[in-house]
Amino acid sequence: MKLAIIGKYGQLAQAARAYSEFKKIDSISFSRDDFPMQRQLCFDVLESFKPTHILVASAYTLVDQAESEKGLCLALNTFSIGALSSWCIHNNVKLVYPSTDYVFDGSIGKYSFSDKVNPINFYGKSKMLGEIEVARVPNFIIARTSWLYGIGSNHFPAKIVQAARKFQELDVVDDQIGSPTYVFDFAQRLIDLMQGEFKGIIHISSTGTASWFDFACRLLKLKSIDVKVNRISTQSLALPAKRPKRSILLEERWSDLGFREMSYWEDSLRDLYLQYNH
Repeated sequence: MKLAIIGKYGQLAQAARAYSEFKKIDSISFSRDDFPMQRQLCFDVLESFKPTHILVASAYTLVDQAESEKGLCLALNTFSIGALSSWCIHNNVKLVYPSTDYVFDGSIGKYSFSDKVNPINFYGKSKMLGEIEVARVPNFIIARTSWLYGIGSNHFPAKIVQAARKFQELDVVDDQIGSPTYVFDFAQRLIDLMQGEFKGIIHISSTGTASWFDFACRLLKLKSIDVKVNRISTQSLALPAKRPKRSILLEERWSDLGFREMSYWEDSLRDLYLQYNH
């Protein structure tokens, strides 16, 4: 297995590279300077490495900003993926595309991999269109996940801790329900899956569910930070992009695929913050 990771500095790219090195997988990471997804793609760097697998760990993820930056969002999440899919078809390369619970509208609440997608914001639409492109590749994995966190400062727990150290009260949404997923749990399961024969759509997220309010309260308790946390509604924020209210990703095939169930979200959060004392 020779793994090319499209992305270098984002949390998923870093987690995937670390785990691939631990597994002694021959891998390489490309930054947006090396492989500019927002422009017409040049495949020289891939052709020189000759990967057997490509993991797309670079994406446009600014959910609200996507409503006004539709061209850039499509360039990164859809158009570049279409060009990459065509290259993978021509070169017989396995393409792995992380996707999101935001391809669903949240009306059902719990979603299996085969459920019909129906995004309600532009970011979700761009990822849905990316999935369509990837599905053209004979050997592909579309791996949907939710609420990734764990590396750097641009994820929910880091932002909550930063805000809690600055303010005496926090307002946190309590009417969106999902499964917070530690990025290393996701990366490890995805790479282990890539090394096997699986292809198709799969859901990789923590077991258990929480609201953003629950997530914040559990985190602050682990950090022994005493601030008042207020429940608020999503509607009160008047955000540009709609969010699915309940988008829980189900995956019932792990034992059939030879894997144990994904970790419970609170266990992964506790292990992360106790181990590294963030």
